[in-house]
Amino acid sequence: KKLADRAALVVVANMTALAPQLKEGLEQQMQQVAGMAQMMGGAQAEQMEGQMAIMKVVADSFLRDAETAMLGFDLDESGITLDLASQFKEGSEIAGFFSGSGNTGKLMTRLPKMDYLFAGAFDTSPQGVSTIARNLVGMMEEHNLSQPGFDIEQWLTAGDGFASIMGKTPGLLAGGLFSNTATYIRSDDGASVANMFKKTYADLDGSSQQGITYKTSFDSGGVEIGGSSVDAWSMGFEVDPNNPNAFQMQQGMMMILGPELKMSGYGAALENGYVQTMSQNDELMSKVIESANVGAGLGTADGIRAMSRRLPRERTGEVYVGIDTPLGYGMQAMQMMGGPAQIDVPENLNPIAIGMTTDEGGFRAITLIPSDVIDTFAGLAQAMGGGGGQAPAEDRSRF
Repeated sequence: KKLADRAALVVVANMTALAPQLKEGLEQQMQQVAGMAQMMGGAQAEQMEGQMAIMKVVADSFLRDAETAMLGFDLDESGITLDLASQFKEGSEIAGFFSGSGNTGKLMTRLPKMDYLFAGAFDTSPQGVSTIARNLVGMMEEHNLSQPGFDIEQWLTAGDGFASIMGKTPGLLAGGLFSNTATYIRSDDGASVANMFKKTYADLDGSSQQGITYKTSFDSGGVEIGGSSVDAWSMGFEVDPNNPNAFQMQQGMMMILGPELKMSGYGAALENGYVQTMSQNDELMSKVIESANVGAGLGTADGIRAMSRRLPRERTGEVYVGIDTPLGYGMQAMQMMGGPAQIDVPENLNPIAIGMTTDEGGFRAITLIPSDVIDTFAGLAQAMGGGGGQAPAEDRSRF
């Protein structure tokens, strides 16, 4: 009903009637993937088979319990809205999972205000959400896909929600992809979260997976920043040159982590949780601690506030994609490859926003694409086609 009241165009699917045909199609797809896995062989095949087994359990459960699925579409002066919702049969397992509301908007205020590529928050306090997390991790462990040293019970007990931001870096990969990345974990006992991280790193140290050996360290309270005692951590990766899977993974890891295959950061226990960075940057850590303590951070920024007002209330998850930063990187790359010499990228573009709710036995996810982003890409398309720049304001699409 919430979706139908808002959308200009609504598509409704009777999932009870469609389930047999959809399940038959799913079985055919699984058989094709299984054939591909057999051709690959080795550890990659085992990994793919495990992933597909998990996807099949999730899909079968959805088709078993789903009652109705709806897709809504709306287009106006604010931009494009895509609204996806599903209601599950009363008393079913999945309906029980989706029975609690969240408050991720509050979590977003604990992140520092800065330019970002991605930012988001997830509230794991509803019992159903934490149960889903436990079940997924359990299936990953069953198929040898879980991270060594990761204990889901420790994580869910230590904290009940988190927010993360991947901030803008000077040169994307060249500037260190995670150099401005930070996470806030909500907890009544920040010290317990610190102990959890310490144990996780200790368990990881020396362990191996698919030819990669972890080398980790965690020094408690060795630094003071922003008036808080700060932990310092590091994680390195040693690659077995005789393991073909590890060698392939090494190429991608070097692009992200650099030739040393190592990352490091800070962490600090606070009264309301724990914060962690993925670089040992004192200035960043100071901002992260301040925003987590005060709660007047990214969630209060104009772009986030403008988009969050259009998302459903009592969200258990929300994600924002900052467009201007990656678009700027893209323009630089295009110019280096002989693309258009000058394309104006407006400042302070609103982010693409996604918000999710998991209550009343149903799931709903709204994706918002703001009009200024649409206009910018329309101008880019015109310039790429030889139009010579962004379209004049009076000629751009207005909904």
